Amino acid sequence: MCDCCKSEANIIAKSETEEDIAVSLLRRVSTDKLVSELIKRHGVEEWTAGINDAYNIRIARMDRENFSSHTNIGPARIIIIKDW
Repeated sequence: MCDCCKSEANIIAKSETEEDIAVSLLRRVSTDKLVSELIKRHGVEEWTAGINDAYNIRIARMDRENFSSHTNIGPARIIIIKDW
């Protein structure tokens, strides 16, 4: 943990877990920066839709009788996390 994070962590109550502290610190990081870091990870895939690009996400259920979908217009960053 860097020095600035250590000082931030010291402000947080001692009763909190390391995970609570990490979450508290991450809340201060912009979504764009979090996504930029996340897409560097193993098992993470990114698809992008530019301005005015249409996209459609369709998830077919194993029984193939049921599915859900989402359609919209970009810009959008679509993140697929396969490593969980």
